[in-house]
Amino acid sequence: MNGTASPLSDEIADVWVNAAIQYAGTRGYTFDPSCLSDLTIFLNNAAAQLRASSEEAIANPHLQNVRQLVQYMIEDLGEQSPGERELHEWTLANAKTRLCPLFPFC
Repeated sequence: MNGTASPLSDEIADVWVNAAIQYAGTRGYTFDPSCLSDLTIFLNNAAAQLRASSEEAIANPHLQNVRQLVQYMIEDLGEQSPGERELHEWTLANAKTRLCPLFPFC
């Protein structure tokens, strides 16, 4: 880590956040700033868990999971607020329950 990086910065999480933004953007969606902040924290925590596991700590094998999370957010937004194009914190919370049925425990 260089002296200018944030202590909360994580290379794997940065790749995942960028993938989420790109995936949403290609479908015409954006993230509310609070939602993006929550998503970044969530993905930073996931990266920390990945590093602590016995799996190889690289981002690419998990990109599809990130895209699936964002897709769940998009689907939830479409169901709750048809026509809305900005993803919110509640879409992330609802998507987490679909991605991990035991959320917040996993």
